[in-house]
Amino acid sequence: MGDEQIIRTPGTGLTPGASRAPRAASVRLAQEGPEGAGDPAARSLADALRVTYRLLQLAMIVLLVVFLFSGFQSVKLGERAVRLQFGKPVAEDLGPGFRWSLPYPLGELVKTEAAVPQLEVDTAFWPNMTDEERKMTIDQLAGGGQDSLDPQVDGSLITGDGMIVHARWTVKYRRAEPRRVLETIDPDHEHSIVLAAVFRGAVHAAAMVTSDEFLTGQPDAEREGTFEAVDTLAKRVAQQTLDAMGSGIVIERLTKRDSMVPRFVAPTFNSVTTAVQSASKALADAKGEEATKLSEVAGNAGRVILEQIERYEVHLELGAQDEAAAAQERIDRLLLGQPVTIDGTEVAPAVSGRVTSILSEAEQDRSRRVSLAQTDLAMFNALRESYEHSPMVVINREWADALQAFMSRPTVQTLQLNPSLRRLVLNINRDPMVAREQNVAMRRAELESLRDKRDRNRIRERFEAPKSGSMLSE
Repeated sequence: MGDEQIIRTPGTGLTPGASRAPRAASVRLAQEGPEGAGDPAARSLADALRVTYRLLQLAMIVLLVVFLFSGFQSVKLGERAVRLQFGKPVAEDLGPGFRWSLPYPLGELVKTEAAVPQLEVDTAFWPNMTDEERKMTIDQLAGGGQDSLDPQVDGSLITGDGMIVHARWTVKYRRAEPRRVLETIDPDHEHSIVLAAVFRGAVHAAAMVTSDEFLTGQPDAEREGTFEAVDTLAKRVAQQTLDAMGSGIVIERLTKRDSMVPRFVAPTFNSVTTAVQSASKALADAKGEEATKLSEVAGNAGRVILEQIERYEVHLELGAQDEAAAAQERIDRLLLGQPVTIDGTEVAPAVSGRVTSILSEAEQDRSRRVSLAQTDLAMFNALRESYEHSPMVVINREWADALQAFMSRPTVQTLQLNPSLRRLVLNINRDPMVAREQNVAMRRAELESLRDKRDRNRIRERFEAPKSGSMLSE
């Protein structure tokens, strides 16, 4: 059979040679017989549809491949990535390199910077300033400003002693847990949240210290208990705030960059601070000089000897003669380099310095005086023995020696008179040259005496205990 084509006339429902069609306005195409027979237009249409379908399939495959490959992204150095699948994190803390995730909207690869640039807190707790004032140093700002602060434009902190201070801070943080950061914090508000935690930490830290401790970073002398620096305290409170949110952010460094009191009162405040610093420096210098002098005088034993001298003086003031004698014995043994027992502990410090020279000179002087006394005793015994045998001879010799000693004095002048003169009137004046020489000799003797007295006073002062700050510990 060949191709059969049945065409109905629209609206009549009749066809030539037939009385009724199965259905109005329908076309039935039938092809039978050998391949290639039939209408060329229909065949072209079928081929076009088939090619188009194949191309559509290929395009869909290509689009699918492109869609899948679009999930590959590059994570740079210093970045971390979190893989999301249907909005839920399935992998976190992905390091640098090519990473793949399902393309959006099935999935997403969210990248964050591991190291965040540091933030500067310059105005929150700092007074309002002009552009020129911002370029000045803290010393240059002292004395300026108004006698009151405007809370709307001037930032400040209140310390534990009720003082007002200003400060500028620097904060450095990192995203330790990128997944928690993405789940908890909106990226557009991340800096604001971190700064809010830092503000809370700064306010809390300032309220826990005094103004001097806030400005100097050193504890007051009257503080009881442990002292925590302002920077450390502010960082701890800020980190606790972020941890309570489950933010996944870690503050690496929170530093108080600058601090000052209100500018208007700064000169007065600084004068007090300067006086305190000067006193502290003078005290430190005095202690250093004390240690140097003690080392020069007695070496390592200087401090121990000085403590025993103080004890000796205290016992004397209290009338405790036995204790004073025991302290004196310990001092003597220490000066000689011998071990002593102090408060149940045996001490044997090495004595050096000027003490050894002084002791050596004292020993030499003692030996000399003993030798002189022994010589005088021997001469006296010999003279007494001679007197017992010939008293007048001894007396005349002693008178002659005494007269010779008297006449040999530099202050005695000798005049020789002619014995033939019966009457002689003399107007005697001192020889000016002799008087001048005598005056010079007297002044030299006085100078030597003053020098000896000064040296003795200096030696005594080195071993005298100060009236205040006694080092006695009993």
